[in-house]
Amino acid sequence: MPGLIVIVQDNPHVFDRNRELVRKMAELISHEPFYRTRFMESPELGLQACRVYLDHDYAADVIGSNGDGTIQCLLSGELFGMRELLGKLGDAHSSLCDPHNHSEIAARLYEQHGETMLRWLNGYFNLLIIDKRDRSVLVANDRFGMQRFYHARLPDGGMMFAPEVKCFKLIPDLKLTLDTTAVVHSFRHDCLLNNATFYKEVRRFPISTSFRLKGGDCLSCEYWGPESELEKPRLAPNEFLDSVIGVFESVVADYYTPQITALSFTGGLDTRAILSVLSHRGLSPPLFTFGGMYRDSHDVKIARRLAAMNGNSWGVIRLGRDFLDNFERWATKAIYVSDGIARLNTCHEYYLNLAARDFGRVRLTGKYGSQIIRGVTMLKDRSPNLGIFSTDFKRHYHNTVSEIRWKDRSALLREELPQLEGARHTQEMTALTVRTPYMDNRLIDVTLRAPRIEDTALLQKKIYLKNTPHLAGIPTNRGELAGGGLNLAKLYYKTLNFVDSVYNWEKLPRWALPVCRSGDLTGISRIFVGRSEWIHHRKWFTGELKDFARNLILDPTTRGRHYYNGSALEKMMNLHFSGKANYTPEIIKIGSFEIWCRQSDSPQ
Repeated sequence: MPGLIVIVQDNPHVFDRNRELVRKMAELISHEPFYRTRFMESPELGLQACRVYLDHDYAADVIGSNGDGTIQCLLSGELFGMRELLGKLGDAHSSLCDPHNHSEIAARLYEQHGETMLRWLNGYFNLLIIDKRDRSVLVANDRFGMQRFYHARLPDGGMMFAPEVKCFKLIPDLKLTLDTTAVVHSFRHDCLLNNATFYKEVRRFPISTSFRLKGGDCLSCEYWGPESELEKPRLAPNEFLDSVIGVFESVVADYYTPQITALSFTGGLDTRAILSVLSHRGLSPPLFTFGGMYRDSHDVKIARRLAAMNGNSWGVIRLGRDFLDNFERWATKAIYVSDGIARLNTCHEYYLNLAARDFGRVRLTGKYGSQIIRGVTMLKDRSPNLGIFSTDFKRHYHNTVSEIRWKDRSALLREELPQLEGARHTQEMTALTVRTPYMDNRLIDVTLRAPRIEDTALLQKKIYLKNTPHLAGIPTNRGELAGGGLNLAKLYYKTLNFVDSVYNWEKLPRWALPVCRSGDLTGISRIFVGRSEWIHHRKWFTGELKDFARNLILDPTTRGRHYYNGSALEKMMNLHFSGKANYTPEIIKIGSFEIWCRQSDSPQ
C-alpha cells in the first residue's frame, strides 16, 4: 500500500546495496498499475528512502524543503486544517508555501517548531524529515496510527521503516521468527494486539510515535496521548452538542476535493450528516453505495431516494457473482497486501474499493462515526471452538493474556481503530484515498470530553435536520427519523433488519440452523435475505464457496500444521457441510491464516 520506505544505516559499505533494496521494496508493494514512486537519499546520513503513492496525489513527486535545503521532508498521506497549520508559520512564512504541498508545510513547521509540530498535524500520514543542521533523521506516524507503518532494527546496525511487513524479508541477515502470541491474538480477536506483527523482529508503529536517529543512536517517543484529553473536565450535554456540531460543520468541507472525491453513501446517519453539511454549503459530491447480489438492500433504496431528492448523481457498486467466482483470487490478494491481517470475510473490501475508483479517486466516508461519536466498540474475545487446536497450541492459547482497556475512548484510539479496523483500512487505502471527518483531530479533541447522552445518534440527527430539513422525511436503514411511538416504518425496518441479521449471523447457533434451512427450502428466506445485510459468508461457505473452503482446510498441508488437531478439522467440516453445525467463524480464521502461511514462504 502507499507509504514510506526508509533505511538509515551509518555504513558507507551498504549504501549502494540499500539503494537497490529500497527499489525492490517499492516494486514489491506497488500492487496496482496506478502506483508511482519518488526516491530520496542522503549519503552523509546513510539514508535511502522512497515514497510510494497513488497517481492522483497532488505534489507527491516533490520533496518538501524549508527553502535553503537544510531541512527536507517526504510525507505520505494527507494533512487537514490547513488554515491552522499555516497560522503556526506566521504570515511571512505561510505566504511562501503551496497549501497543497504537505511535505513543504511539514518541513517549514519543523524548521520553526521542531518536533512540537507533530502534535498539530491532522490526518493520516507517515513522515520523514532530514535535518542537515544537526545530521539527524526524524520518522513519525499520524496521531491515531491509521496509516500502516512498521519498524525494525537491522542486524548490522541502523533502522528500517516500511508500510508492509514483507519489505523486511528482503533485508540480508534479518532473520524473522514467528510470534506465536500474535497468532493467538489473531484467532482470538481477529487482529493483532500490542502493535505486533506475525514476526517478533518487526513491530507496528504505536499511535503518535516518532523515532529520531542521530549518530547511530535511535530514540523513540509518544508525542500525543488520548488520556490527556480524557483528564479534562466533561462538557455539559448541551455544551457538548453545540461544540461538536460546530466543529463537524467547520471541518467537513476540508475533506471534499472537487472532481476527484465521491461520497461512499449508506442509509445510516454518519454519511447523511456529511452529505447534509456539504449540501448546505452548495457542494454536490457524486454518491455511490455498496450493494449485494440478491436484491437492493435498505442502504441502496434509501441512498437512491436521498440522492434523487438532493440532486446528487448516484450509483451502486454490487458485490456480484463474479466476486464469488473469483473469490480465491481476491482472498489471496487481500491477505497478501495486508501481511495476513485481512480475513476471508473482509477481502471484499479490496474488490469494492477498486471498483469505487470509477466514481472518484478519493472516497469520502462516515467511517468510525459509531466508535468516535457513540463510543461503540467491536474489539472483543471472538475465540473459535478450541477443539480445533492441538494440545500444545491450546495450552499456549490459554496461557496468552490479552491486555485490553475496554471502557473508554482511549482504548478505541490506541487499540481498536488502528489494529482491528486495520485490515479493512489497508485494503481500502491500497485501492484509493480514504477520508473521514470523524477522525479529524479537532473533532476527536471534543468527543474525548463527551458526557453521557442517552440518544447516541442525537448529534448526527441534529446536524442532518439543521442543514437539510427537506430530506427529513426519509428514515434511515435502522428506522431512525421515522417518527416516535409504534411507527409502522420504524417497526418495518427494525423487524426486517433483525431477521436478516440473524439469518446471516456468522456465529448462528446450532439450534437455529434448521430454521434457516427450512427458510431456504420453502423460499420464505427470499422475503428478507439481502434487505439489511448484503454480505452473506455463512450462506456462501455452505454453498458457492463450499469447495474452496473444503479444499483449503482439509488440504494435508493445513491439517498437518502443529496448531491444529487434524481429525477435529475433518469432523468440523463434515458437520458444517451437513448442516448439523455452523463453523463459519472457524473456517474464516483457519482459512485466512493458512493463506498467509503459504504466502510467507517459511515453515510454520
